This record gives sequence, C-alpha cells and structure tokens, in this order.
Amino acid sequence: VKLAVSVATIRLDRQQLGIPQLRDRMEQAVQKVAEFPSDLRSDVKILDITPGEKGIAMVTTTDEMLNFSGFVPAERLYGMAAGLAEAVLEQPAGAAQVGNIKYKEPIGAGVQLIAKAKVVRMRGQRKYVWVFVMRNETEVFRAKFIMDMPYGREIDKK
Repeated sequence: VKLAVSVATIRLDRQQLGIPQLRDRMEQAVQKVAEFPSDLRSDVKILDITPGEKGIAMVTTTDEMLNFSGFVPAERLYGMAAGLAEAVLEQPAGAAQVGNIKYKEPIGAGVQLIAKAKVVRMRGQRKYVWVFVMRNETEVFRAKFIMDMPYGREIDKK
C-alpha cells in the first residue's frame, strides 16, 4: 500500500502531535545515554598521568558494581583498565587489538583499588600497555593491551 502524502503534511502532523524532528530525537537519545554511564570508567579518578608513558587511577567499588555472586565482574575491571590505557595513550577505545586479562582475586563492595598503567613497548604504530590493579599491596587484576595509533601516525621506538 502506497500513501500519497507530501513531506510537508507529515511534518505538520508530527508538529501537531508533538513528535520532534529526527535531529532533535537523535540529540535527546544521545543526551540520555551520556547522562547514564554504563560502566565503571565513570567512577574512576585519575590521580596522575604522563601521556604516552604511564598513569595511575583509583576507584572505590560499590554495591551497584557487584554481580549476582557479590563480586565485581571481570568486565568492569577490564573497562577500568581499558579506560586508563586509553587515557595514557590519548586515543579512543576502538584501537585495542589485543586484550589479555587475569582476574586474580574476587573483589567485593567498598574496596579501594589502584590501577597503574605503563607503556612497556612501542613498535611502529603499536603500543603495548600493561595495567595492574591493586588492592593494598596485592595484585587482583592485570590487563595487557596492544593498541594501534590512529590514522597511521608513526611513533618513536622505545
């Protein structure tokens, strides 16, 4: 069934019904997503950062971060580690080619975690970043990333 209705008629009907234009609907959707963080990275406080070299971040776990077993799931810690690696490298999330993790000890609520990221190797356009997450003096989570520099930008070898 094909309806013979003009674009102007549709726009007028939308206006009368209070349905915003597509651009306005898209902006509203983006604002809703931005206001509601979906992962741990929004709770991370960066304490110190040396772009391209290293960084330190801190987070205190909460009840909202726990899974049904009462522990912080590995994907939350991975998100924190990836966020810190991105901050150190000053590049977006999609650049990680490889992510190797080890969840060494379960984490509950109310635990203060310190994450330390360090760029350990650079080869051409790739940077190798290790992130260690510690509780007190004990390593509880480790992530290793291989990340490409965007737009084919060459970097000095270390």
